[in-house]
Amino acid sequence: MRAEAWEPYPDAHGPDGFVQAYVLSYEQAVQKPESRIFRIACATLGVEPEEVLMVGDGHRADGGAAAVGCACHPVDHLPVEQRPHGPRPLLDLLGPA
Repeated sequence: MRAEAWEPYPDAHGPDGFVQAYVLSYEQAVQKPESRIFRIACATLGVEPEEVLMVGDGHRADGGAAAVGCACHPVDHLPVEQRPHGPRPLLDLLGPA
């Protein structure tokens, strides 16, 4: 997805209830897999990398998260009809809020 296309995405697709902050590469002038973008994201949230679970579908692109100490969980990039439970399995990994 192109960066300028991202802005309307959260409102249109509803993840805002689960998202506390957005760190957009085009605003930070750094992109994955550079570890700096993950450090920026952690600082924006006010958390240490060890407190973060990075969910991604690109091992190479998401490797910067692991490099700074984030736990990483890979997901398959599948069409919606092949993900009948949506994000539930991932949320179950996190336990109660």
